[in-house]
Amino acid sequence: MNNTEFKKILQICTSEIGFEYYKKNYYYQSEKLIVVINTQKSNYDDSYYVNYGFCVRDIHDNLKYPKINECDIIGRFINNTNDKKEYEFKLYTISSDKLIKCFDYNIRYIIIPVVNEDINKYFELFPKAIYTAKRNLKEYLEKIK
Repeated sequence: MNNTEFKKILQICTSEIGFEYYKKNYYYQSEKLIVVINTQKSNYDDSYYVNYGFCVRDIHDNLKYPKINECDIIGRFINNTNDKKEYEFKLYTISSDKLIKCFDYNIRYIIIPVVNEDINKYFELFPKAIYTAKRNLKEYLEKIK
């Protein structure tokens, strides 16, 4: 698989559920959240990481297209195509079918549940992620308890 095919598969998988492509990122706008998905090329070999981030609208009033580093909490898609859990997608070892299934899994079991409920769902799925959340998100979560 090459870079173009990898990015095309990601574009198809995200657009099927309503993401829009804008300035090298994929965005999903809900009433409560903005979801950002982007790719990060590895410096070491022909592979990518797929990063995602959530911005809580109550914290960011006028933000429409945040960059991944502006998100309140960020994570990476899990490459579950092998027996072990990893975050790197090696283009020379993964097939298109496996990549589609992997993207579908991450979208279905991480992104969609958080969008359908709220940011608290993310911390139900990944309890230790609270340690990587930005301070403004932690303060926001304390207020809404």
